[in-house]
Parts: sequence; structure tokens; C-alpha cells
Amino acid sequence: MARDFVGASSQYLERNGAPATAVPLSFGLWFKVPNITTNYCLCALVDKDTDSSWFALSARGDLASDPVVFERKDSAPNNRASSTASFSASTWGHALAVASATDSGAVYLSGGSKGTDTAICTPAPDRLSVGRLGRLTPAAYTTGQLAEFGCWTAALSDADAAVLGLGVSPELVRPDALVAYHRLIGRNSPETDERGRFELTVTGATAADHPRILSAPKGRGLAFTPVQVIVTAANRGWFRTPGIPTRWR
Repeated sequence: MARDFVGASSQYLERNGAPATAVPLSFGLWFKVPNITTNYCLCALVDKDTDSSWFALSARGDLASDPVVFERKDSAPNNRASSTASFSASTWGHALAVASATDSGAVYLSGGSKGTDTAICTPAPDRLSVGRLGRLTPAAYTTGQLAEFGCWTAALSDADAAVLGLGVSPELVRPDALVAYHRLIGRNSPETDERGRFELTVTGATAADHPRILSAPKGRGLAFTPVQVIVTAANRGWFRTPGIPTRWR
């Protein structure tokens, strides 16, 4: 199960205290929204006491080309990295934000379509929001489904982004740096964090169908490489390309 949000009813998940507060950091999740005309803030690390400091990951149907956008904001104007491809309405996609330094932001859509931004920016977040931009004056509530939120205190690589975009669980990608992992199953309140115990208070969001995810076998270690998880996914028949075997060895 995923979490279903109704923006008009101001539904969201939130916790005061951010799992990552400074670069390098990465965070992302799966999303499915109903249109390509609205600004949906999918998740964000924000300063709850101001309207001028955040890391935010959004599906920006209100912008030309309908990109997924990673915003880094301090007192200066918003700095945006925009995906080079458009997200689609009513279709699951994966959004990932990566800040490797104060002057480096990157965003990925479903493992690719990377966009970058090189402006210098130093947000100071103290709140984790899912389903809205939870600043002092909340905004950009999401309508749709969200699932599989992960946050890392590291800059994930292009290969890591590609693996996540295939549907691999965040717990299998850079587990040494994973500090928060919410499946967003929709069965518990508060919403459980299986990694860093950053449980999220639930405001209205309900359970919905979950995207297909490759998770770690119970009782097994989590130190898998991107190649290993791709091979596992292929062995399970997750993706098939004409002329390429569906089982890799």
C-alpha cells in the first residue's frame, strides 16, 4: 500500500526534525499525480520557522515541459534543477534530488533525465514534509499517491539513481548512508521509518495501491551493489528487452 493524498483537504505527513540537514544529501520517492497542470510538492526538507529556506522535490505541471524540479532555497531566489523529460499524469514515476555540495544540485526522473543547478545555496532544514512544502506558510499540497521515501546523508550517483528508477528499494541503495526510509504503506499512524526512526505524523492521507518494488529478503544483509540489484531484478523478469535474456548470471 502507498499513501493517497488529497491536496484540497490539506493532507500530508510530517515530522519536526530533519534526517539530513546539510550537504551532501539525497532524497526521493515514487509518485503518481492526476494531472500535469499543477505544482505538487512531493517531499521537502524545510525550515519550519521561515518561508525562505528549504530543499524541495516537486512535480511542476505548472511549468513548461512539466519537469520534476529540485529546489534549493535560502535567502536568495529559488535555485532549480529541472529534469530534461516530463512526468506523466496518472503514471508512477520516481523522483530523486541530490545535493553534493552547496553549489551542486541535481534531479532525476525515473532514474535518468538528469537536470543540474550550480548556484550556491545553504538551506538549514529542521522539518521533513511529505505531500506539501511544510514551511512557515505551507504550500503546494500534493494530490495523488506517494510511496517509498528514502533520505541519505550522501550524494547518490547516476548509477544509484538508475537503480532506484528501476523500482529497487532505498534500503538496497547506499545503506551505509541511508538515514530515513518510509515505505508509506498507509497502515500505521504515525507512519513508520524503518531506518532512522523519523516517524511521520499523519494528517488525512489514506492507504492506496503500492508501486512494484524490489525489497531486501528478510534476514539478509543489505550491502548490495547497483549491479547486483539490477541482476536480481532481471532474474525476476522485471524488465525484458528484445534479444536480451530475462535471466542474467
